[in-house]
Formats: sequence, structure tokens, C-alpha cells
Amino acid sequence: MAKITVELTGTSGRVYRKRPCKPGSQEARNSLSRWAIIIWEKTMKLYWVTTEDHDEDWFIVASSSEEASKYHEEMEGYDPGDAKAEEILDIPDNVPAETGWPSDELLLEVGAKFLLNDQSRVVEIAGRKFCEGMLAATINEINDDLFEEFGDERLNKTKKSSLH
Repeated sequence: MAKITVELTGTSGRVYRKRPCKPGSQEARNSLSRWAIIIWEKTMKLYWVTTEDHDEDWFIVASSSEEASKYHEEMEGYDPGDAKAEEILDIPDNVPAETGWPSDELLLEVGAKFLLNDQSRVVEIAGRKFCEGMLAATINEINDDLFEEFGDERLNKTKKSSLH
């Protein structure tokens, strides 16, 4: 069941929010009878967001695919329209979730299994496998190659590429 949040706006313009309550609950009815309020419903979902280059593909928590795409574009430096968001699942009401990147704990709570949690993560959800964008892992490997070339250790602990 979706949660609603009751928002009260005072004469000074200050916004007062009550904690989320269930639609139809006594708390919601009491609020409705005493205040002029705005009520909105927001069901959070888990989206898989990708770009053509696949450098930063990863999950985003949002209430719509548009919100997920926009968040990814803004946070990763892509142009509007570059990111595509695919809905993976609804996040249960008992799992706290805000718009943004999900924590590993949230992913585990919605049934994800980490198959690889190293330089890039591979996650299985509902029988599908998702691989995190490889840009960071590629940069770390290149840096380690340079460190090694100058006589240092592989500071990022990446494995030496077998392609040379």
C-alpha cells in the first residue's frame, strides 16, 4: 500500500510535514478535517539506468523513469535524453527509500544477490544479471598499470590485464 505524506502550509509560507501515514487511516482523516493540506502519493521503484557508452550504468531509486533518467544524467554529467531507465521492481513500503543511488543494504532488502562486489559490481535480481558501468574499474586498472610501470605496487589492487 502506498504511503501519503501530509503537508501543511502556514500563513507565513512555512511548510510543516507530518510523518507518512496510511491512506484512509484515522490520522489521515483527522488531518483532512482540520487543515487545508496537500497530499501526494509516491511509490518508489528501482530502475536500471543505462547510457549508450555504458560507462556509468547502475541502479537508481525514483518514483518514475523520467526522474531516474534525469537524476542519472545530472549526477553523472550526461546531457538530457542520454539516459534510459528501465523499471525493475516496486520497492516495498516497509523499505525506506529516497531518490538516488541505492545502498547495498537496500538492494539486498529487495532481493538482490551480489555475484561480484569488486572493482565493478554484478547483481542478480529476479533472475536477471546487471553489471555496473566499467569506467571506474577501467580507470583504476590504467592507474595500476602506470604505478607498476614506475616501479610501484598496484595501489588499486586490480589484476594485471592479460591483453598486452
